[in-house]
Amino acid sequence: MIRTRLLSAALCLSALGAATSLPMPRSVPAASVLAAVKASVAIQDVPAGLSPSFAAVASDSGAKSVAGTNYLLKSCDPYWTHALAAKPIPCVYGSARSKRTVVLFGDSNAASWTPALDAVFKTLGYRLDLFGFIGCTTAPVTETATSQPGFPGQWQLCNTWHKSLPAAVRALKPVAVIDAASPWVSGDLTEDQQWVGAMKWAFDEMTLGRPRTARIELGTTPLFPSSVPTCLQAHPTNIQSCGVDYSSASSLYAWLLARDTKIAATSHATLLPSWQWFCYASKCSPVIKNFMVMIDRDHTSTPFVMFLQGALLSEFRKDVRFP
Repeated sequence: MIRTRLLSAALCLSALGAATSLPMPRSVPAASVLAAVKASVAIQDVPAGLSPSFAAVASDSGAKSVAGTNYLLKSCDPYWTHALAAKPIPCVYGSARSKRTVVLFGDSNAASWTPALDAVFKTLGYRLDLFGFIGCTTAPVTETATSQPGFPGQWQLCNTWHKSLPAAVRALKPVAVIDAASPWVSGDLTEDQQWVGAMKWAFDEMTLGRPRTARIELGTTPLFPSSVPTCLQAHPTNIQSCGVDYSSASSLYAWLLARDTKIAATSHATLLPSWQWFCYASKCSPVIKNFMVMIDRDHTSTPFVMFLQGALLSEFRKDVRFP
């Protein structure tokens, strides 16, 4: 079964950079984020001062500042340095000198969250170790040349990385392990069950011998029907036609959210949903305030995720108990 996943050339190129140089918005309280999301579903026109701009998303140099995957450096991503599949090492963020470590793992979507989580864990006083592999499934399901449509041999590297990652995480003795859920989909019920079971295995193996380690499932963000920048430019006065509607229980995003719940329950993890920061009344606008939410179908723009850092901080303080 081939899994559907978007991996653009711009995202790959963005990993060559370091932290973003784009001016970042101020963090706002969680209530302000929710108010902005509620108001967003009524927006019809592309706003002035759209951030990131269409030009930034379109250019390779600009993509380095808006994708978040620039936080997955060549020195720690097997996509670029293949030997790291067998010997994973993290990119280090947060309070780098702290003796208390939080691990974040996943694919490029984990990297998209990292700019905000970097700020959150600096505030909380934890080191944040990011283990990521661009284009490799978050769940350690067995890949084949057919199921993993990446570069030649990537499926083998993914399998190696999945097997090697738990020991690398355990060696850090983390106080928490966070899975940044991503919208890999196949539409296959059997594989959905395999995905849930694989995530349980990953959490179990990464926390083996450390039962007090917090397990956290950071919920899946919306998967838009097409590239958000392309759609907005095609429909500048009807931007909601570019949005997501998951009011039907059979819709794709509703299915992904249900999978998040299954993973958290099966893995005995705390679910930190993210849908409320993107969607209101089962509708997800491609623009919130003046922020373009995604730079493609599913990678959250760095300006928007930085807008969410206050909400993220509140969520971690409220719902997560670190040992």
